[in-house]
Amino acid sequence: MDPISITSSILSSLITIKAWIDARSKKDKAVKDLSTTINLVHLILSPLCDNQRVSTLHPGIVFSLLSIGEVLSRIKDHLSIWKDTTSSKSKRSGPRISLEKVFGFISPAGVVGDLKDDAALLAQHVQIVSIAMQVSTFVAGWEKEKPLPTLPRESLPPPREPPLPKASLLELIKNADVRSFWKDMIGETTLYVPQADFHRVISKWLSDNFSEAFMDVLILRIDEFGVGGVTPSGLDRFVGERPSLKEAVYELKDRPRILANQHAHRAKCQNESTPWLVWVDDKPENIEQEVELARECGIEVFQFYSTASAKAWIVANEAELRLKEESHLLRFITDNARWENDNSPNQEQDFLNLAAGEQILRFLRGRQYRSPVLVYCCFSIEFTRYVLAYERAGSTSWMSLCSAFIEAFGRGEMDDDGWEGYQAEARGFGSGSGRV
Repeated sequence: MDPISITSSILSSLITIKAWIDARSKKDKAVKDLSTTINLVHLILSPLCDNQRVSTLHPGIVFSLLSIGEVLSRIKDHLSIWKDTTSSKSKRSGPRISLEKVFGFISPAGVVGDLKDDAALLAQHVQIVSIAMQVSTFVAGWEKEKPLPTLPRESLPPPREPPLPKASLLELIKNADVRSFWKDMIGETTLYVPQADFHRVISKWLSDNFSEAFMDVLILRIDEFGVGGVTPSGLDRFVGERPSLKEAVYELKDRPRILANQHAHRAKCQNESTPWLVWVDDKPENIEQEVELARECGIEVFQFYSTASAKAWIVANEAELRLKEESHLLRFITDNARWENDNSPNQEQDFLNLAAGEQILRFLRGRQYRSPVLVYCCFSIEFTRYVLAYERAGSTSWMSLCSAFIEAFGRGEMDDDGWEGYQAEARGFGSGSGRV
């Protein structure tokens, strides 16, 4: 992993979050406290602006920075939801599901609690990284000043990396079983575990040789923001209040069978025959024609401006969504890059999320939703090759192909695949035009 790109992304996120909070006159105390923490973190990590220094960072510090990046991504999500739960009405035009319908299930106090936890977690992570950076710098400087040994160069042992401080991470983990697992199998000073290493240690811990396919699902579920591995906080959130890591893992593994049994015995709801299309796009005015087409096809459309809003709604409505999916009555459309906004006309107050499309796709597949997902975008289409790594996923910039995707859904087709793959063209659907 490139340490320069990682540190640049983290510093950019810190600046963006700070500007987002500062641009709002009305703030909850927890948000003000978070702003103070963000300022301190930026001050501590500001030396990482020096690319020459960053390129020589200890690998353990780089992995630790990835965990900070994950916390910052979660903070952005929580801030977006906090703003939506405190907004009285939409300030932008365009069809969408009402805020009351989306966020009626979310308590603003609960989101504030999440922000408090975010601030504490961020402070603890940065404290550990700060100590590690100081120790690394001190050891590197000390070794540089040591007199060279008199042994021939070819007989010298390879240089050793400076040790990281033995700061405990156990206080970051709430679940007791996760705490034991991390301490015994990974180590108290490790903030990040690559996927391959996690596969090995979780298989040993649970005495089970998990398949690569299941591990892909497990990592998608734990690594929600795509940092590339597992962090203690990510694993802790995955297990939650379950009594053990084992229960959480096997619940995920058995979920398809459990859901199938539930659906087999569940009475059909009154509107089960109505297809649901969940659409995430920060520019609803650009897709009015496509949304109207969907409604004419008898499809109920749920529109969201931000990734965080869509994810929160999906979690809260899982029971109905699972039933829709089992009946092949569920599809998703998302743009690729978007301003994660709160209905504000000023985009400078929003988060620019260049990975929004993939985040939605990771989120859905990590929760084992298998429904079709179409990434419908324009200029960023060349950055959507990630769809090739997922089943029943595609990307396009063609309005006619998006329309065909919608019409096939309205007709009840289940095996249409002309939209799948990277930059799917409007073949067989007429020439059409690209999205504007």
